Amino acid sequence: MGVPITLLVLSCGRPALLSVTLSTLFSILPAETFTDFRLLDCRDNITRAGFQVVPACKLSAREADIMCNVDRLYQSATTTFVLFTEDDWQFTNPTLLTDLEDISTLLWKHRRATTVQLTGKNTPIYYNKTRGLHRHGKIIWAWTNSPAGPNGMFGAWTNNPHIGRAAIRPADLKHEGRSSMKFHAAGYSNIQTMASYVSHIGQGAHVYKKSA
Repeated sequence: MGVPITLLVLSCGRPALLSVTLSTLFSILPAETFTDFRLLDCRDNITRAGFQVVPACKLSAREADIMCNVDRLYQSATTTFVLFTEDDWQFTNPTLLTDLEDISTLLWKHRRATTVQLTGKNTPIYYNKTRGLHRHGKIIWAWTNSPAGPNGMFGAWTNNPHIGRAAIRPADLKHEGRSSMKFHAAGYSNIQTMASYVSHIGQGAHVYKKSA
């Protein structure tokens, strides 16, 4: 497809999980799908051939501080569209390759949608039933009841944050929930696909380095 895409990968010091994420992703989406590759490891000790490394923020042991790194990774994006994933998602649905065109045009059509979340096999679907289900090309989708995440939600497409996010920059980047609520209050929403594309394989808390 002709839409430029930056692949953004957030790692939390888990190289084995990262290898599964990338190997399953590239088995479905060839590397030439992407125009740029960015990797940020919260512990600053993982590199990957072909990826430009984005320096990590100094983190405390608090899980919410991950938002600083999420924001820094998004700011490094070089294209309007990004595919953002953490290091603990296994890509499982081969139709993602042919669905990308519909997913990208869906975002262009609904400019107040920050994200098309690539639903996980083990991810609950909490969609807004009063707004119903919709079809766009081959994609069946719904607006979610949850606030739109500033990071586009893990394993999901989103518009480059500089389009809308820069004007609604969260005051507290250390708290994912408060950041999400700020976007929700500004009128942005999140789209969730009814089909599942990924499976969460983390099975545990993230690994962080402590601040010096």
